[in-house]
Amino acid sequence: MMIVLVVCVYAIVAVQAITLKKECPEDEVHKSCAFYEEYCCWQEPDRQERVRLPPKRLPHCRSGCYCKKGLVREFIGGKCIPAVNCLNKRLRGVLIKMGLY
Repeated sequence: MMIVLVVCVYAIVAVQAITLKKECPEDEVHKSCAFYEEYCCWQEPDRQERVRLPPKRLPHCRSGCYCKKGLVREFIGGKCIPAVNCLNKRLRGVLIKMGLY
């Protein structure tokens, strides 16, 4: 009986270690499976050139930290900002299509 109890406790601890909550920066959430790249406002941190294309569909799902709803990535690797901070007519259409606006 004691062996069964020890095995059960070990199994519970192992499962908890495997399924630890993923930590993300403020304004981001962890997604275990996303099929699209995130939308970014600008190509580079200097904010000189806007991103012109909608996010690409990925061949396989990817896990990671993604901007919360209503926020978009400032630039690749940048922080999440309100979508209205990089808004123009074309972007508004993309965000509406993605359900972010």
